[in-house]
Amino acid sequence: MTALPVHFAHFVRIKYLGPTNYRPSRLSVIWEGWPSEGSPIVRKSLAYTSDRDEMARQAAQLFCDWLSQGWGDGTEERRYIADRITLASMNGDEWALMVHTTLETVPT
Repeated sequence: MTALPVHFAHFVRIKYLGPTNYRPSRLSVIWEGWPSEGSPIVRKSLAYTSDRDEMARQAAQLFCDWLSQGWGDGTEERRYIADRITLASMNGDEWALMVHTTLETVPT
């Protein structure tokens, strides 16, 4: 068997939340926070879209924005950029998103 490359990725869940009397359908984007902070569950909301590719891009961008917060020493800004996204269906209302990232450093 040929050795396949292994790529590191961050795991993000996307869950569909149906409409209620008070708000339209939306998506909940969920991931585990920093272990140094007790690994709290982080939840963000997105407006619902039936375009799965766009849903995956928006969720990955939310995650990368969160991941980039707090980095840098004042002389540079560090940003995580999604360079590959893999989307898998877990069931009818939930998806697994694997976000492959690249660290970009920008002088300030």
